[in-house]
Amino acid sequence: GPTIFACEGDVEFVAAGAGFAGYSWSTGDSTQGIEIIETGTYAVTVTDSLGCEGFGFIQAIFTPNPEVDLGADISACEGDIVTLDAGQGFDSYLWITGEQTQLIQVSQTGTYTVTVGDSLGCIGSDTIDVIFNPNPIVNLGPDILACPGQPITINAGTGFANYQWSTGEQTQSIIVTAAICYSVTVTDSNGCVGSDTVQVDIAPQITF
Repeated sequence: GPTIFACEGDVEFVAAGAGFAGYSWSTGDSTQGIEIIETGTYAVTVTDSLGCEGFGFIQAIFTPNPEVDLGADISACEGDIVTLDAGQGFDSYLWITGEQTQLIQVSQTGTYTVTVGDSLGCIGSDTIDVIFNPNPIVNLGPDILACPGQPITINAGTGFANYQWSTGEQTQSIIVTAAICYSVTVTDSNGCVGSDTVQVDIAPQITF
């Protein structure tokens, strides 16, 4: 038969035809047909009932499957959009989502698999886990009505990795006296952010 072109991992069956009294393959097998999984030249000598011999061979080429690498697992924040890239140079792409492009964008926690194919029809695949962590919740409480000259402490709460106030301060709590709206943005250990605002008003001065 003609040269066999297959993909790494395939199993090909080669037969010398029926009706001979004996078969002797270069692999050491003595059956009519053999299974092959590696690139190489496979020869067979057949013997008929009179002891006469015939010889034949076939070439097999097993092409390595394409290698696709989606990289390390990804940890993102709720509301983010993550782009997954299967890389260039493949003839076909098929994601578990059904998309058939090199790049896809995801926004939900899950395991994402892509299968790529080359020009010979050989395929390779890879899988990546994407986790979207919830954003931290910070609560500055209700709006505040303070007496004139009274210092007010606004506390963003414990457990956050970073604090950034609209005043420029980076502490868990701040002391204020001005009647304005104050905001804070907090960051957790995953790098996710949350924010809240509180309005501080000053009551009119009481005169007698």
